[in-house]
Amino acid sequence: MQAEPAESSMQYAPFPEVLSAYGATRYSIGNNFSPGSVGLAASSPEQLSYNAAITRWFDLLATDADLDASQVLDSIEDLQSHGESPRHPNPSTPGFAGASYEGFPVAGHHRTLSTTSSSLHLKERCPAYDAFKASEKQQWLSSDPIQLQQHEHTLFENFIKHISLWIDLFDPWRNFSTFVPHLAMHNVGLMKAILTLSARHLSLNPDANQQVHDRNDALQYYNETLHYVAKAMQYDSYKTSLELLATALIVSTYEMLDGSGMDWERHLQGVFLIQRSQVIHGDSKGLKQAVWWAWLCQDIWAAFRENRKTFTFWKPVRTYDDMNPHELAVRSVFLVARVIDYCSREAIEACGGNMAIRIQEADRLTQTLQEWHQYLTAEFNSLPWKRSSSDVFEPIWIHPPSLAVAIQLYNAAQLLLLINRPSRGGLNEFLWQTKLKQKCIANICGIATTLDDYASSVLSSQSGTCVQDSKERKAVVELLRTCRQRTGWPIKPLEQELQKLWTEGEGQEGSK
Repeated sequence: MQAEPAESSMQYAPFPEVLSAYGATRYSIGNNFSPGSVGLAASSPEQLSYNAAITRWFDLLATDADLDASQVLDSIEDLQSHGESPRHPNPSTPGFAGASYEGFPVAGHHRTLSTTSSSLHLKERCPAYDAFKASEKQQWLSSDPIQLQQHEHTLFENFIKHISLWIDLFDPWRNFSTFVPHLAMHNVGLMKAILTLSARHLSLNPDANQQVHDRNDALQYYNETLHYVAKAMQYDSYKTSLELLATALIVSTYEMLDGSGMDWERHLQGVFLIQRSQVIHGDSKGLKQAVWWAWLCQDIWAAFRENRKTFTFWKPVRTYDDMNPHELAVRSVFLVARVIDYCSREAIEACGGNMAIRIQEADRLTQTLQEWHQYLTAEFNSLPWKRSSSDVFEPIWIHPPSLAVAIQLYNAAQLLLLINRPSRGGLNEFLWQTKLKQKCIANICGIATTLDDYASSVLSSQSGTCVQDSKERKAVVELLRTCRQRTGWPIKPLEQELQKLWTEGEGQEGSK
């Protein structure tokens, strides 16, 4: 039997060293997290842990939404006094319109399943009957499917057909396009979060009919999500539910699209706290695992942009020879996270200027990347692709896209190490680095030309920092521009940053 990953040893730790980074907000609930706090009483260490994590995450929601203080405090008072149930709201309360709030018949809508089933995916979708949890879930789940308004059908469909594909990139089960929408049909908070993200996405990307979507629609749904969460958090079954976990990840994705860097980073840390309090990691299986990897995909990009370490400290136990192609592909995300940690400001400061330590660590990471690459299966090889005379980079087609992006991430990790590791000096070292950089750039951009997903295109910006040829630079800029036109993300054009970087580099060379 394999040992639990390192994170499990911290299963019920209140982790004050992380929580203290937040500080109190004007909406803070139970900042002391004492077991005797009204409405947040914790009967066990694990309950205290997830109470602390989720309360902090809610503080972020309330602060970022910038709601009228009296509205939020009303919701908080309901939470702390175990007041009005979310399934019996005031009809005028934002966040609860258009849904049925009758009791949830566990033995009816969800079939019972023996707990001896070996499939976690089946257990999630057909949970075993638990009388106590079932009775409490009736307070925050609706028995009948939520009835969407006419314009909300477009938003819901956009999430399922488009946005969920980003989140599900490395998930062969496609949880956010198949399972999460069904959870949302009986949970208003999750549904409102989906509508929030979709409304923001469409406000950045008018659909084929050029229908205008106001950003204020997304803000309204965001505030309604907050009101629901405030009321539902009084129930322990909600605080550890798949619905809340999916809601937190979707809200984080909204912050990513909204272009608010610091808010997004704090939400990423909030999702991290929720996952840590429940010992969720990359091998948790089911929707929990899908959320963890989708979260890490966001965190590596944010960490790279902010020159910081990633939040995770998970240490995988499973070996590569025990993985299928999809599992090998998603492990590339974790490898990139470790390389980004190496390149971070904290890591550089920690070595105290000792170049030998930096070189040794870079060599270790290089060996780790090579080990992963040795286990890749035939599916990671490229397939034939018709070339055009206008192609600047030779197209590289790897299918499915998740495997292609994994190869991009592998090359991006190598490129980051080359840029950030100290050089031993000498002509041979210089020639080797130059050749490997060119190979990584060609692989990243060659794959990007054959894919139409946002994840693969955005990686081209990283390779663009090392591109010298003017034609290749133009090709990278076009890849980024096409990506932004297709997705609306990132808000701040990366091509502008690259062009500024290139101009500054040319100026420095000219001054020599």
